[in-house]
Amino acid sequence: MPSVPGPLIRVRMGTPVRVHLRNPLADTLVVRGFSERAAGLDSLVVLPNDTASVTFVPRNPGTYQY
Repeated sequence: MPSVPGPLIRVRMGTPVRVHLRNPLADTLVVRGFSERAAGLDSLVVLPNDTASVTFVPRNPGTYQY
């Protein structure tokens, strides 16, 4: 189930990050922040009872909300 805040993910810069999400809900799930692009340009849409994956490489230090 979705939670706020979400899980903490820590990685070293340059480490490829692969995220696999499963949506057990009856509604579409939209997750943002799994990239270094501006918010709103990096949405990951997971349909009901489906899975989705995303891969990105963090290149700048910082804290990012997803």
